[in-house]
Amino acid sequence: MSPVVGKSRPLTFALRAVAICSALVVLGCDPPSEPAAQNTAPQPSAFVGHAWTRADEAAPRGTLFIFLPDGTLLQDSCFETHRLSRWTSLADGTLRWEEDGAAITATVVEATDDAFVLRLDLVGGAEERRFVRAAVPYVCPDFPR
Repeated sequence: MSPVVGKSRPLTFALRAVAICSALVVLGCDPPSEPAAQNTAPQPSAFVGHAWTRADEAAPRGTLFIFLPDGTLLQDSCFETHRLSRWTSLADGTLRWEEDGAAITATVVEATDDAFVLRLDLVGGAEERRFVRAAVPYVCPDFPR
């Protein structure tokens, strides 16, 4: 590893950690007193408010999803820029959020304290994504060499 990469990696990780923590502090983690919209179903508490990492081998390493109780979705990975977007739970139990201007609809297949599975309805067909509760403490894996 070159000296430049070795010195910038802790700084990059620290900045990302500060950004995520700041977002959590600013957005808060208390559930809203009333639903954000009239057509939203109660939020499934098994996955809301917890940090989830992708368990799929094809996923970018260190992929992180956090569905906050206030309707904010935080997405990040060790090698990509983080994203904040709005998510809602629809009356039929599906979830919806936006990525790059495209509406993503997903069905919760499984939601327990330790596992979370979504079936996303994408343009190219359905895709299942598996998540596990993020271990604490968690550090992004090293960049591939």
